[in-house]
Amino acid sequence: MTPEEILKIDAERNHKGLDHRVLIGMINKEVKEAGAHLLQQGDTLMLFKTGKDQKAEFHTFNAASAADLAKNGLIFFQVLKKLKYKGAYSDYENPLISKLFMTYIDPVYKVDITETKPKGYHVEVTL
Repeated sequence: MTPEEILKIDAERNHKGLDHRVLIGMINKEVKEAGAHLLQQGDTLMLFKTGKDQKAEFHTFNAASAADLAKNGLIFFQVLKKLKYKGAYSDYENPLISKLFMTYIDPVYKVDITETKPKGYHVEVTL
C-alpha cells in the first residue's frame, strides 16, 4: 500500500472520516518544521521526532490488522533503539491500543501506560 492509501484508511477508521489530505498536511508540517521522520513498515506509517530525554515522540497511522500493527511497532522500536533512542512515547485515545502494547510490546520492552484527561492515554516504552 502507498502512504496515501494508508492515510486514507487510517483517517476513515481513526479520525472520524477526516479527509486524509489533512493528515498529509500535518505530516509534511512535522517533517519540515519539527525535523520529524516518516517510516513505513508494511501497511503502517510511523511518524517520529526527537522528544525529551533522548526519547522519540511518535504517532502511527495504520491500515493493517491490529496484530500486524503490533508487529510493525516492534520493528519500529528496534529501529529507534539502533538510532540510540532510550525510549519512545505517544498519546492516543483508543483503549484497545493499550491492550496491543501490553500483549505484544511489553514482553519485549518495558511499557508504562497512564490515563490522561479528558479521555486518553499516554504510553512510554523503554528501549
